[in-house]
Amino acid sequence: MITVLIIRPQRDEDKAAIKTILDELDLFYAGLKIEDFWVAEQDKTIVGCLQLTDYKDFLFLGSLGISLRLQKSGLGKALMDKVLKNAQKTVYLYTVIPDFFAKLGFKVINNPPHNLPRKASYGCENCHPKRCATMRKEANAARISQL
Repeated sequence: MITVLIIRPQRDEDKAAIKTILDELDLFYAGLKIEDFWVAEQDKTIVGCLQLTDYKDFLFLGSLGISLRLQKSGLGKALMDKVLKNAQKTVYLYTVIPDFFAKLGFKVINNPPHNLPRKASYGCENCHPKRCATMRKEANAARISQL
C-alpha cells in the first residue's frame, strides 16, 4: 500500500503530536512555543515537524524533528525541500548536525548577524557549544529541489 506524505502548516490540534516528536528527540525545551511549525503527516499521523519563524530580514529554522522510526528515510529532506521551496529570505539555523544541512545547501558562518535570535532562547547555549554551528542558506539559493 502506498502512503501519501502531506506537508502542511500546523493546526492547533497538531501541538501535542509536535511536542511528542520533539520530546522523543530531546529537542523540546522550556520556553519553546509550538508555533510557526510545519508538519509531515503520513496516514493521518504527524511523523515530522519543522519550525520556521519569519523575521523582518530573514527566516530562522528553530527545530527539525523526524520520528525515530522514520529517520534516514529522506523525510527530513522532503520536509525541508517543501517548506523552503519558495523562501524569499535568507534562512539561518543553529545545529549540531551541520553535515545534514550542508547537503541541503546551508553553509557554516563564523560571524552571524547580530539580530539572530540568541542561542539561549532555544535552550541550546550549553548543549554542545563547541559542536553547535550557525548556518545560512541565501535567499536566492533557498529554492531546493522539488518533491
